[in-house]
Amino acid sequence: MRIKKLPLFYKIFFAVLLVLTAAAAVGIWVLNGILADYEAVQPKHVADGIFQKYYVSRDFESLAKKCAAGNAFEPSAEVAKYLHEKYDGAEMTCTSGKSDDGRPTYIVKVGDYKISSFSLKESAEKTKRGWTQYEEGEFVIYYDTESVSVTAPEGYSVYVNSVLLDESYVAEEGLPGEGDELLPDGVEGVRYTRFCVDGLINEPEIKVESPRGEACEAAYSEEEKTYLAKPVFDAELEKEYRDYVLKAAQEYSKYMESDSWWGAVAPYFDPESDVYESARTSLTMFVIDHDGYRFDDVFVGEFYGYSGEVFSCRVSFTHVLTAGAQEYRDYFDSTLFFRLVDGTWRICGMVNHA
Repeated sequence: MRIKKLPLFYKIFFAVLLVLTAAAAVGIWVLNGILADYEAVQPKHVADGIFQKYYVSRDFESLAKKCAAGNAFEPSAEVAKYLHEKYDGAEMTCTSGKSDDGRPTYIVKVGDYKISSFSLKESAEKTKRGWTQYEEGEFVIYYDTESVSVTAPEGYSVYVNSVLLDESYVAEEGLPGEGDELLPDGVEGVRYTRFCVDGLINEPEIKVESPRGEACEAAYSEEEKTYLAKPVFDAELEKEYRDYVLKAAQEYSKYMESDSWWGAVAPYFDPESDVYESARTSLTMFVIDHDGYRFDDVFVGEFYGYSGEVFSCRVSFTHVLTAGAQEYRDYFDSTLFFRLVDGTWRICGMVNHA
């Protein structure tokens, strides 16, 4: 049996067809590789990797460290603790957002609440085909924050969570101190500066130091909604005049309870002051009947010298009036301002705290 030979035309045709098929297969393979490489460097895939790495895995410790520079007042460990307490077990979503500078930005939410965001930046390295690669950019954590206000004398150093506050945290300057209006003409009182800090998670640690490095108390004032630091007080003034100012305050309190007379209390007051006239004309006929008295819970302190001729201090005690077995209590708590008049310290102003 004779086998018919394939005509030359068909030989050429099938050879060309085979070459074209092989070329097409190689082309498709190369194209798929190109498309796969191109897809791999798209920002959304990098973002998904970041989302899985830090958020889905709950690696809040690493996430907080990346944001540590954005909040100098809260250690990263506290931020991570906050995130674990709030979002462990919560379902998170990641969606693309917009940034002002055109960088790819992504928003992480729990429900409708935005808890964090991150951006991507172009890597310095390119792919073999010259395409731009992306890497981690900036991270931001959004959390419920608190603010704190600290008011301290001018020139004092204020620390919040061990961070020294600079001028960028100053809210107000030159604030007058309590009772400054009672100072004699020409005597300048203490001026205060108020600092404000935002972005706190926990109740902060407040520390205030005088220009000489002396620590001073900073107590929270509910009325003024601020931590108020008083100036460092003068121990020498207290040592020298403690007994004198206590005697003056107690003599005044006795006078107000009809247990003394004006002639005994008048020498403790500056006759040129308003407080002198107020004390002299005070009505004492409504005093509770009693047959004795004593002073309990005595405090004398907070001495502060404004000049060589003016100082203030705080005196408090409970003036207990006795009537047989009964006792009645009157509370004295005042800052007293003393002025040197003809060589004698006399009360020229009084701020009542009771």
